Amino acid sequence: MELHLDRLLLYLSSFLLLLGCSEQPKKIAYGSLIFHSSQETTLNLFKVNKNNTFQSVPSVPSNKKLKLESGKYFAQADCGSKEFNIIPKQTLSIDINHIQIFKNTSTLIEKIHVNCKVNSRQKAWKYIKNQNNIAIFDKRSQIKVNNILVTTEELNSLKINLQELKVTGNLSSKSRYHIQNLDNNDSIISVNLGDSVLLPIRKYSISLHGSKKTIFLDKNTVIKTGEIITKIRDLGFPKKNQLNTMKINGSFGFNIQKKSLALLPGKIRLHYLNNFIDKEVEITSNKQAIIYLEPIQITNNCPFQDRTCMKNSFIHLTEKKSKKRLQKINSLTEFYNIKKSNFLFTLNNSSFIFFKSKTIKNNQIKTSRLTIIPKFTYKKNILSDLIRLYPSKVIAEGSSKDLAFTTSTTLELIDGRYQLKHFINDQKSKKRTSKNISINLNKDLTVYVDTYISRNSQKRLERKNQESLLRNYRSSLQNFQKKHPLQTYE
Repeated sequence: MELHLDRLLLYLSSFLLLLGCSEQPKKIAYGSLIFHSSQETTLNLFKVNKNNTFQSVPSVPSNKKLKLESGKYFAQADCGSKEFNIIPKQTLSIDINHIQIFKNTSTLIEKIHVNCKVNSRQKAWKYIKNQNNIAIFDKRSQIKVNNILVTTEELNSLKINLQELKVTGNLSSKSRYHIQNLDNNDSIISVNLGDSVLLPIRKYSISLHGSKKTIFLDKNTVIKTGEIITKIRDLGFPKKNQLNTMKINGSFGFNIQKKSLALLPGKIRLHYLNNFIDKEVEITSNKQAIIYLEPIQITNNCPFQDRTCMKNSFIHLTEKKSKKRLQKINSLTEFYNIKKSNFLFTLNNSSFIFFKSKTIKNNQIKTSRLTIIPKFTYKKNILSDLIRLYPSKVIAEGSSKDLAFTTSTTLELIDGRYQLKHFINDQKSKKRTSKNISINLNKDLTVYVDTYISRNSQKRLERKNQESLLRNYRSSLQNFQKKHPLQTYE
């Protein structure tokens, strides 16, 4: 019994001894950290816990030794961050660099804005305002000054020189000019006309309302704009739809009814109606380039306010050399041409006759309809080869398409002289007959022409006409019977 009691006391004392050892506090290991900097700087410091969460450490000044618990840490400067480990009984030294931003102007520091990557863990950019001294850890940091990416050379030298750029002109319009860094095409800045911006020394492309200018900004620069002025002759025309958009250098759409537009000095190209107008203009600072425009309308013999007829009456503006169609315009629309500028146009159903703009009188294209009706017949060994309408060379170029021998054709034309040429083929030779036609005072006209077809064609057409007459008779009879039904009497 005594032996069992001794063993029990021995086990109890061993348990109490182990319990006492487990309650002793764990020793914490410490190391040291110092940030070396040529200027006094305060940094943000965080301890990274085992679950990857951050525990904030009070703000850490530079050039002062700090005692820290060993482990993993994360520090943030103005731009960029750094992760490191504190090792027990060791001192870690980290260098901090400073980027100096210089401005060769009296412009306030409020004009300087810095964006940079906060840390490697996040894609977000940090925004810094009113500061020309930026603390960084790594010279490979991604930094933008006024939205312009800082180069590796500038980071290595830790100096960024800014120059002032200003575009000014007619400040009555709330316009903005755009600046693109040609060393890095994704950097674009938009600035109010008349305001200045501070930029690093670079090659830039400046754009304003489609006009462009390339400069190397190595000194403070002021660019003064010029103006383009449109003057439209007032002819008292009735109001119609207006084609008002003119493009500058093929990109910026300018409403010519607004009269004026500020542009950068240099050469521009004006484009209107798919290059119907393609004109180079020189823009000079503080001067006006005046463009005189003539309104042109299309008039025809459509019944009053018959919009369907007017919509189907149209012209095609045509490129002079290639005869390529540029723009279709109906008689409900008004368009413009540069004063004394010649062009060609075609009319509806007369697409191979290219009329000259000098035929236009009083800025109106007046059209009439010519209907050509063939009187076809059969004549042994004689056949019509083709029929075409040729305009006088004074008013147009080209000729009509080949006209039908058996059905009527209506062509839309302007006043002038024409020749209807009929080419005939018989067994002995080829002959040609001509008929002079004159369109005057925009009056519609109908002419007849004898054509020659084969016997089989004649029979087929006669049979077709008989069938058509029979269909018309039956249709008329049915309509009559519907209107006058038969009455029955009991």
